[in-house]
Amino acid sequence: MMCGCHLSALVNYTKTTFNRPMKIEGECQADIGNNQTKSIPILEYSKCKSWSNSFVFPLISSSTFKFNENESLAENISRAMEHELSNLTGNFEVQYCGYYDREVFTITCTVPHTTTKDQIFKQISEIFKTSQILRDLLLQERNMELFDEMFCNENTTSINGTFHWPMTKIGTNVTIPCHANVATRYCSSGKMEYSEMPTSQYVKSPKCSPFTGVWKEPDMSECYNTEGITRQLENITSEDINEGSSSDNETDVGTAETRT
Repeated sequence: MMCGCHLSALVNYTKTTFNRPMKIEGECQADIGNNQTKSIPILEYSKCKSWSNSFVFPLISSSTFKFNENESLAENISRAMEHELSNLTGNFEVQYCGYYDREVFTITCTVPHTTTKDQIFKQISEIFKTSQILRDLLLQERNMELFDEMFCNENTTSINGTFHWPMTKIGTNVTIPCHANVATRYCSSGKMEYSEMPTSQYVKSPKCSPFTGVWKEPDMSECYNTEGITRQLENITSEDINEGSSSDNETDVGTAETRT
């Protein structure tokens, strides 16, 4: 098989889009000139300058203004973002995702193969921070945040109580108080089915969602673990209690004498 860029592009796309590693084994034949070829590992083929990288960045706004109540404004903001990004090298598409619990725009970009995810993320961030056009359209810099990772969406579970899990980055654990201790839950990078994605009248395709993480089952095993509280109670000695009581009594006596 002659070497090419398609497998390298597939590996890169899978890694950046789904946060999943992919291993390609085997060799291919690289053209070294003079009608000669050389066997090299498939992913070592480097003549892919004309190929590109694709990245998706969610922008989440905490603005109190609900863009889903004004579809034309949401569309204008999306087009304004694309206009602001037009001076960068690459192609950029912005979609308004319109979730009811927060305002989400998704920026999909196709950039030269030599451009890294960190580089284009910083460039987009700087443009949005200084954009007067976006300010005029009610998207204030202090109320918006661009992310370079995907998330598990907010979620509520009912297991011996109601627990509200916050938006959490893929590959991380989140803990919340539960009874005598804490409950833990892991946000996995496992592929989410389209039917499981958060509902919204604006969601037209899976790429419109930054919430591609999948919640694992919550670990509630520590909720009723009272060992820590028991140890703290054991540290409160009778002497501490007596000292506190004596101090209170002295204060009461002093107060009584003053009144007398």
